[in-house]
Amino acid sequence: MESYINMEQPYYDSNQYNTNTTNSMAPRNIRSIKAAARGQLFGNYSPIIGCGLLLFLIQQILGSVFSNMLMIRSGAVQYIIYYAAMIIISMLVIFFQAGLYRMHLNAAAGQPVTSKDLAFAVRHNPNRFLISGLILTLISFLFQIPESILSMHLLKAMNDMGFTAVEVPQVPAIQTIRIAAICTLIGLILYILLMLRFALVLFLLVENEHMEAKEAFSLSFRLMKGNTGRLFGLMISFIGLWILGLLSFGIGYLWILPYMKQALTVFYEGL
Repeated sequence: MESYINMEQPYYDSNQYNTNTTNSMAPRNIRSIKAAARGQLFGNYSPIIGCGLLLFLIQQILGSVFSNMLMIRSGAVQYIIYYAAMIIISMLVIFFQAGLYRMHLNAAAGQPVTSKDLAFAVRHNPNRFLISGLILTLISFLFQIPESILSMHLLKAMNDMGFTAVEVPQVPAIQTIRIAAICTLIGLILYILLMLRFALVLFLLVENEHMEAKEAFSLSFRLMKGNTGRLFGLMISFIGLWILGLLSFGIGYLWILPYMKQALTVFYEGL
C-alpha cells in the first residue's frame, strides 16, 4: 500500500477536507464526520443533486422498459433478456457514479464541483470502472437469489391457498418458506458485510488513475479491516433521515443521499 501511494500523486490534498474549521486531523467519530460532511456540501448541493437525479431517472426509465416487456410476455428467453439488461444497466449506473464520487472528493478538497465530472470515468481509463461496476453488480444479483426464491415460494403458496381460502398451506410448503427466509436473512447479512469491505473501491479508482479494479478491491478490503463496524454505525445513524425521506414521498432523498455519500467521503479520508 505504501509503495503504491508513493508512486501516485493524489488528485488533491486530503487534509483540505474542511479548511475553514479544522486542522489536518480528519474526523473519526460519527458526529464529527457528519458535521464535516455538512460543511463540505454547503454551496455544492445543486450539481450533486442534479447529477444524482439524472442517473436515477435514467436507471428507472430503462428498467421500466424491460420490466414492461416481461409483463407483456414472460418466458425463459424474456427472463434471460430482462436479467441481462438489469445487470448492464446497474453496471453503467455504477460506472457513472464514479463521477459523483469525484464531485464529493472535490467538495471535500474545497475544489469546484461541476456537473461535467459526471463523465469522469469516461476520461480516466474507463475499463477499470466498467469491471468494478460489473463485479459489484454481480455480487448484488448473487445475494438477491435467496430473496427471489423466497418470493416465488410465497407467491406459489398464495396461489395454492387462493385469496379467500382459509386453509393453512401444507407442511412441506411452510418448511420450504422457512428455509428460504433463513437463507434470505443470511444472504442479506453476508451482502452487507461484503459491501462494507468494498465501500472504498470507487474512491480508490477515482483518486488513482493507474490503479486496476483488482487492486482497488484488494486495497479496500484491507483498509476496511477493523473499520466495518464504524462504517456500519455511520450508515445506521442516518435511519432517522431515511424515515423522513419516506414520509416526504422520496423527495427528501435528493438531499439525504448526497449527505450520506459526503459522510462516506469524510470516512474514507480518515482512513
